Order: sequence, then C-alpha cells, then structure tokens
Amino acid sequence: MGTDMPPSSAYHGTPTPALELEEFDLSTLGTIKDQAVLAKLVRANKISQVDYRKAIAALCRKDEPPPRLEDIQILYSATTPPVISPAEVLERLQRPIRTADAIQSFRVDKISDTVIVKYGRVLHAELETMLFVKQHTRIPVPTVHLLFVLGEDTYLVMEYIPGGDLQHLWPSLQEAERQLVLSQLQQYLHDLHAITPPSTIPGPIGGGVCRGCWFSEFGAGPFKSHQELVEWWNSKLPPADDPCGNPSDTGERLQADHPLVFTHGDIAPRNLILRDGVVWVLDWEQAGWYPAYLEYAFIASETGSWEDPTPKDWKDAMLSLIPHYKREHEILIRAYPRIARGFDPILLGARAQKTS
Repeated sequence: MGTDMPPSSAYHGTPTPALELEEFDLSTLGTIKDQAVLAKLVRANKISQVDYRKAIAALCRKDEPPPRLEDIQILYSATTPPVISPAEVLERLQRPIRTADAIQSFRVDKISDTVIVKYGRVLHAELETMLFVKQHTRIPVPTVHLLFVLGEDTYLVMEYIPGGDLQHLWPSLQEAERQLVLSQLQQYLHDLHAITPPSTIPGPIGGGVCRGCWFSEFGAGPFKSHQELVEWWNSKLPPADDPCGNPSDTGERLQADHPLVFTHGDIAPRNLILRDGVVWVLDWEQAGWYPAYLEYAFIASETGSWEDPTPKDWKDAMLSLIPHYKREHEILIRAYPRIARGFDPILLGARAQKTS
C-alpha cells in the first residue's frame, strides 16, 4: 500500500500506545517523526488527508542524501545555451533545495524582473501542454525557458508576465473592460475546444493521471478509454439505497456520448493575468482531453479560497460564454463526495480487512 495510507497495523488490531494529540504542534507537521502519530492524527480528523500524505512523503525523504548540483538533469531548454542556467536559478531562489521537513507540493518565486520559477512537485506535462497550446492556438501563454530536475524536485522556469490577476481586478473593471476580457476568453475556449484530438483516450498530453477536483486531490487514472472514464465517475455516484442520498436523485448516469475536447481545467480568475488589455492564461497543469462538459463543470464549481473567494459575478459571466451542461454538472456534483475521498484511510483500512 506504499505511503499513501496509515500503516495497516492501525486497522488490524495491533495495539497502539495512547496518544495525546494536543501535545503535537500541528502547524509544523515536519516535526512529527512517527508515522503512527500521523495516522492517529488523520483518523481523528486533526489533520487533512492531503497533509498526511505530504508528511509521510517528507519522512520517507529524510534518509536520502541531499541532491548535488552536478546531478541536475536539463529536460528542456528553449535556447542553447539556456536564457538562465540551472545553477543561476538555484542561486537566486531563497530555498533552492527542499529540506526533509518541507511538505508543500510546489512554490512559485519570481527571481528577476522577467523570470519566474515554479518548483517542487511540478508535472512535466505542464511544459508539454504549454508548448502544445502555443503551437496550435494564439492564446497568450508564458514562454517556458527551461525545465530541469534536481533530486525529487522539478523546476519550470518561465517568462514572468507583469500585470494583475482577474481575481483582484475583476470587481473594479468597467463594463466595457469586462466585455473585452470575456470576448477574449470566449475565443480562447473556442480555439482550445476546436483542436482535433489525437485519439479517443482521455487525459493529459502524453497520457498519465488526470488532475483536478473531479479526479480527487491525488488524481485518477490513467484511463484507457472515454467509456472507462465515465464508468469511474459513475462508480462514485451514491447507490440507490444510500440512506444519505438525495430523495430527488433520478439515477441518471454519465455517458460517453460527448466529444473529447482540449480542456484547460482551471479557468479561474487567479490564473488569468490582464496586461495592457490582453488576457494571459497561466497554470496548465490540469489541462487535457476531456468530455466537452468538463470545462463547464470546472468553471461552475470554482469558488476560490476562504481567504480569497472568486468574485461573485465571475462564474455567471464565464458560463454565459460556453454551452451549458447543467445535467452533467449535477451528476458530477452527486459523485463528488466519493471522488473527494480518493484517499480515505478509514475506508481503505476497511477494504484491507475484507481482503485479508
């Protein structure tokens, strides 16, 4: 079962010493060195499943030797030699090499007036996607200068786009400015969805795990076919005899009857930069070939964060630009509680007991 769940002894009756959970500093999980303690914390809902997994991964890295600069692997460079070398990137970063206690997935740091670096658990597919979009559309996307790997971390070195994100600019824009933004975004989505898919297999460019809220925090797949994808979603729907189900549930299921289109998967105002009247699109890590309704579902479910919620009228304005898939969205919403439990230590433990 690897490191994705608490030790099996937590479920099979092995005595575990009593733990006073209040004695641990939950603001810095890197100080907790015992996997049994972390398992106890997540089962008691003191920490999230996401933080549990990251903390376990950090523990597994503690015995590894620190990466060396001579171990750098350059996977892509837009120019020869690179606009900026890996050594210079690392020198400019405040924390160029992750410590064993660091459990954040990735960071984004601006290292000069023109260069920004996304580093940590960065997906290589994001580079492939950005190059693909540049080749097949006119959507303004930052130029990628360099992609390199050092140890377990990937460094995506990109052009920095000055301007303001629409998360904060949208409320202050005049109606004419908003319409200019929306017309650009409508064209961008049209251009993406008009690209001919290379096959009938859903997922990111090059294949692999599907990412985004409709695939759990940890992703799902890869799926061999469109049908397999919708069957996975349908398997997450509550059964007809579920006492917690919605009495108005019609029992509808998703079908593989929509075309696969190239989908950004995170068209949120925080990922859109307005520069001199032009909208630039960032964060392509969740993009891929998905059913036509998924872009609608992503936008319709966008709320932002508790500290920085999505502007109130943003969602309606965006949904007015694309075909409506309210039925499919509602089916996905019904499946979401079980999708979100993509990693549930208690559920997985119960399954392990049944199969042991």
